[in-house]
Amino acid sequence: MVHGLRPLGLVGLAVVALGVLPGCVPYKTYRDTKNKLAQAVDANADLVKRYNEAIQKLNGRSPIVMGNGSQAELAALRAEKEQLQKRLDSMEFTPEELNRLSERGVGLERGGLQLGEALLFAPGEHKLKPGAARALDAVARVIQSNYPDDTLIIEGHTDDQPLRKSAPRYQYNMNLGYQRAAAVFKYFNDHGIPEKRMIIHAYSFNKPINPAIRGTKEGQRQNRRVVVRRGGFSI
Repeated sequence: MVHGLRPLGLVGLAVVALGVLPGCVPYKTYRDTKNKLAQAVDANADLVKRYNEAIQKLNGRSPIVMGNGSQAELAALRAEKEQLQKRLDSMEFTPEELNRLSERGVGLERGGLQLGEALLFAPGEHKLKPGAARALDAVARVIQSNYPDDTLIIEGHTDDQPLRKSAPRYQYNMNLGYQRAAAVFKYFNDHGIPEKRMIIHAYSFNKPINPAIRGTKEGQRQNRRVVVRRGGFSI
């Protein structure tokens, strides 16, 4: 080791990776960047710690011996765990990307990007609305910019209601879910994402967001969606 030099820590390595070196930019810019990176590392570590603590608390609760107060505590812990999970999932995208996607109606779903029926399709249809392009273009830009070589899994989900007006064309919800995923697949393919990088899954109503309310109007609304995932995050 050269005398007088100190090994770079994680934050120092991140600064180098970003091309920010003390000799290349004003010291204040370097210092501010280093401080922001350190804060991000600390915040992420704290988030992971809190998530693990929530899991441990949940695993230590037995429904058999719980009273009403403990049941309320368990519900609160589950809600906290779900919120922390959403925040951990969102770490795959920068705050700027999430903001742009959110402005276009795109949400997060356990590591994937969720596009609701109202954003993409008319009820019981698989043809994309003209306004769907804005959201799909935003998703495609993030994919092409950040994950140009990753496989994408495009999931089609429906509610649990039997088809009525569109039954002659689709017959089953599974078919409608597939056709909707295929419509998103075709849009991406037409806009530069090759077929070999995409896989279509149809789930019909078999993967509701919240099984407890799947039969309610709100649960049905939530479940009518297309989800786009990177291959490594398929669940």
